[in-house]
Order: sequence, then C-alpha cells, then structure tokens
Amino acid sequence: MQAIQLLAQSLGNNWQGIEKTPRVCGGEARIAKTRIPVWVLVEARGLGYSAIRFS
Repeated sequence: MQAIQLLAQSLGNNWQGIEKTPRVCGGEARIAKTRIPVWVLVEARGLGYSAIRFS
C-alpha cells in the first residue's frame, strides 16, 4: 500500500492514465510510465483498500 501511495504522490497532477505496450508487463494494462499493472490496483480495492488522494 505504501508503494501505491508513493506512486500517487509522484504522479500528482501529471496523471497520464493507463497504457498497454507489447512486451511491457506482458502487454497488460498498466499505469502510464510505470510497470504497475492495473489488476494490482483492482485487487487492492477488492481487499478493502480505499481510494488514494492525489495531494
């Protein structure tokens, strides 16, 4: 969870969204300019983690 919070802080107002690139994270959707797959955030949400504030 701490890693996700650090990511949120570093992205700040420069949110670039979600991207898919062949041969990066197996081509799965990920947070732009990172190697954090979207499914990690979905899984965290399912485990009860709440939304993160960007500030």
